[in-house]
Amino acid sequence: MNLLVRFTAISSVSFLVNMGMLMLRAKVLAVLLEPEGVGLLSQINTLDGMLSTFASIGIGYGITNLIARAAAAGEPCETANIYRTGFLLSLILGSLCTGLLVLLAHPLSTLLLGTSQLAIFFYMIAAAYPLKFLTGLFSSTLNGYKEINALAWVKGIVAVLGVIFMVGLAWFYGVTGAVLGITAWAVVALIVNRVFLYRSQGIRGDLANRGAFRADLAGEIIRFGSVNLIVLVLNYLAVLTLRSQVIHVLGSGQNGIYQVVWAMSSQYLLLIPQSLWVYSFPRISETLKTPEVVRLEMGRILRLGLLLFIPAVFLILANRELIILMLYTEQFLPAADLFKVQVWGDLFHFILWWVMLPLFARRKFVLIFFLELLRSLGYIVLGLWLLPVSGLAGISVGYTMINVVAVVAAAILVHRVSDYREIRKNLKFVLWAAVLYIISLVLPQNGWGLSGSLLIITGWFYVVLGAEEKEQIISFLFRKNSFPS
Repeated sequence: MNLLVRFTAISSVSFLVNMGMLMLRAKVLAVLLEPEGVGLLSQINTLDGMLSTFASIGIGYGITNLIARAAAAGEPCETANIYRTGFLLSLILGSLCTGLLVLLAHPLSTLLLGTSQLAIFFYMIAAAYPLKFLTGLFSSTLNGYKEINALAWVKGIVAVLGVIFMVGLAWFYGVTGAVLGITAWAVVALIVNRVFLYRSQGIRGDLANRGAFRADLAGEIIRFGSVNLIVLVLNYLAVLTLRSQVIHVLGSGQNGIYQVVWAMSSQYLLLIPQSLWVYSFPRISETLKTPEVVRLEMGRILRLGLLLFIPAVFLILANRELIILMLYTEQFLPAADLFKVQVWGDLFHFILWWVMLPLFARRKFVLIFFLELLRSLGYIVLGLWLLPVSGLAGISVGYTMINVVAVVAAAILVHRVSDYREIRKNLKFVLWAAVLYIISLVLPQNGWGLSGSLLIITGWFYVVLGAEEKEQIISFLFRKNSFPS
């Protein structure tokens, strides 16, 4: 079975499970907390997301990159050294994040929530970060070994249990309980990732070697992660800046309205590149010495991403009002019109992610930093400029405009690199995206529109999938799949 096809089927199931859990969480929290509570919680979640990525992506990317190369080369002693080094780094950096958050709780509460009286929220989530850094280590190690089955199970189990804890706490304690649920989620994720890491006999055997902390490996992980951290901090600071401005100018209720649109971008649609990363990053990292393989893999990754992304965007747009009513309440319906602009920004953001994939693997950090700095600063400038003129719509317009600019800049800078030559074979998806976008705007926002959108997207898949792809996917779906050992 082709690894990419196997990954496609597994990641699709994982994507649906995670999306389902996110939808359930959004609906229950919207009913329990209403727009004002959702607006406050979204600020906490954004800060938490920024700090969490220090582990999962900051040092996590470096650990995945190093382990993928060591595992491919059959060097278990080196893998053990990488793991032990990452373990100590995770404890140190996680503790630093906790201490920093405790020290800055009051000013952060004033800046992000408009009052210092909610500083308790930041104390409540501070304890989670050592756990999240260790979870990032476990997940990155699984990723480096390309344990696709295990990662899919981990994401699904963590999503289900995490939502149960968060919803339960919010039910009894409101916004305070929802914030406490962030730490509860971290505990669940740590336990589940640790269990699955040692279920793999291959990984357990490699890590049985007595690894040691090595300064050279720590330096490589930190160098790799530092640029990623800067990039992510820029992204999150841009979001926090603009959404804090929304709270100060329009109120937390309007920030709650915008959360509907931002959740689509940062949670639901972001699941697609996150799922693709599980296969793509270690695969590109281990094949850098064979440019032809990298070029072919990049073409396959882009095609697969568009096959997942375009129908997801179409179904969201075609049923935007139904989705809002299903996930939130009638109070959040003003967000429906923002979808029409925001999705184009999401599409170009995905293309930018694809362009930067081999740049991360090849450690082209200066170029990555330039593109993300352009994107983050441009987003802030455009958002602050357009917010007073167009309200919440200005934020979505600015988001779309800067992602288009970033993709154009990236295309100019990398157009001669062979990694991207396969993009020509996927240009037809641009036309498909435009056609489906127009259709989504004319479909009625009711049950008939829902039925029509499902029928249209089923026919779309039938048209664009090749005969071999259909046979491979059907063959995989109907074969017996066992629980990962």
